[in-house]
Amino acid sequence: VFSEIMKPVLVDKGGSYTLPNSGFEIKDEYLNTYRFQNYEFNEKTYEPDDSINSIENNITIKAVFAQTYEVAYDSNGGSGRMESGYVFPGDNYTVADNTFTNDNDVVFESWNTVPQGGEATKVGKTINYSEEEVIQFSNRKLTLYAQWVQRYTAVYDINDGGEHTDPSENMLPGRNFKSYTELGFSRPNYTFTGWNTEPDGSGIEVADGVMINDTLISSLKDVLDANNNTVVLYAQYKEESWIILDLDGGTLDDDTRIRGRVGSHYIMPTPTRANMKFLYWQGSIYYAGDEYLVTEENHRFKAIWGRDGSSDDRSSYVPPKTAIE
Repeated sequence: VFSEIMKPVLVDKGGSYTLPNSGFEIKDEYLNTYRFQNYEFNEKTYEPDDSINSIENNITIKAVFAQTYEVAYDSNGGSGRMESGYVFPGDNYTVADNTFTNDNDVVFESWNTVPQGGEATKVGKTINYSEEEVIQFSNRKLTLYAQWVQRYTAVYDINDGGEHTDPSENMLPGRNFKSYTELGFSRPNYTFTGWNTEPDGSGIEVADGVMINDTLISSLKDVLDANNNTVVLYAQYKEESWIILDLDGGTLDDDTRIRGRVGSHYIMPTPTRANMKFLYWQGSIYYAGDEYLVTEENHRFKAIWGRDGSSDDRSSYVPPKTAIE
């Protein structure tokens, strides 16, 4: 802690003095940086905007400063230079983005407080400085070492038979593969089901947006080794099924051939027919407003009609239970 006597201020006898909001910094003869913390008077601590009242005699108020701690960056086998940062007691420090480079077919992964790395000493985006954590700083300095991992590349192929520029990214442990929706992919009339290392789905399955870890990389090792440390992930699909409505002489405002995504629900509509009353859909029993769970198979429904005035009591109808395909 470093104390500095501020310039004198005149106050009327018996008056009060409001402490200013000091945000300045000072440096000592060794160019160490100090920042204002608070005030001290009569063995008490005061904050800016606090008042000292009933001043009868000359008094001395000390502004208290604390020294910064240095955060240095080490390329750890890479190339380049990064400026140190500084953190004051009680502050959070935002770790700088890496600007080091490395020509050894590796990619930057994270910062660590030891050169050899390790999960226990890995550093996130923010260092939460507190007095209890001073032990991390040796001689008021903390060195962060760049961590480099083998460069693996993931390429995403929409696999729809067209010509595209396939997006790609580095595979970094602890991060996730991009999801199908994140990539902005879509394929009309098909439902996306996951990824595979072969276009026809005969290779290794990879879940959508799964986290990349050593186990996953190990499972893809043969593919990576055979393709210059690159894996191509091909989107896999199920073709959406058709819902076919046979109106049997009736009419419907909507289409009578509807594409249905497997697992979704289709609300059965109400057709109309002159001088007839719509009763139900045959294939199996579905009434207007019922939900049909779309399956992988195409499904045909036939409208069943009765004369105007027919009862709409469901119990009076016993349609066949089998679907009409």
